[in-house]
Amino acid sequence: MSKGNLQYRVRVRAIDELASLVRGFNQMTQELEQQPRNSKRAAGSPKPFLESIPTGVISVSADGRIQPSTSP
Repeated sequence: MSKGNLQYRVRVRAIDELASLVRGFNQMTQELEQQPRNSKRAAGSPKPFLESIPTGVISVSADGRIQPSTSP
């Protein structure tokens, strides 16, 4: 899946919590597969995506410091 193969499904014969986790994973990959791919948006700036979020976003540097906002 990390290489873009969204058709991959995990098979499991268990009926415990692991089976529930696997079903959730398979459902997630199916939903991702059905979404239209927008390579331009994925390759572009995250600004349009961040501006569409109604709540605040905090950026943290690798050393744990909060970064200042670049949006007005």
